Amino acid sequence: MEQKLIARDQECSMLRDCMESDRSEFVIVYGRRRVGKTFLIDQYFKMNYDFSFVGSHRSTQRVQLRNFGKAMKQYAGLKTVPKYADWFVTFDNYLRKKNEQIFY
Repeated sequence: MEQKLIARDQECSMLRDCMESDRSEFVIVYGRRRVGKTFLIDQYFKMNYDFSFVGSHRSTQRVQLRNFGKAMKQYAGLKTVPKYADWFVTFDNYLRKKNEQIFY
């Protein structure tokens, strides 16, 4: 049985714009727990995306950043795990402040 996204038209429109863009896009989805962020991405992209990272509940920022670094190492085939001071530095490394899309 296929599950449908309900009341997510605005978010789906933003995702569609990213998909139809003529350049690569880096999408960050964040918000409160249990509001359907992962479900939105999984359903919209039908589990077909290059990289995904889901944070762990009740982990410190330090642990989250380390886990993200490990995931990036594996995805990008890096020799070492990148170390990040905070999320701002982390995403600055990837976004380079160019037309970022942020969902709430």
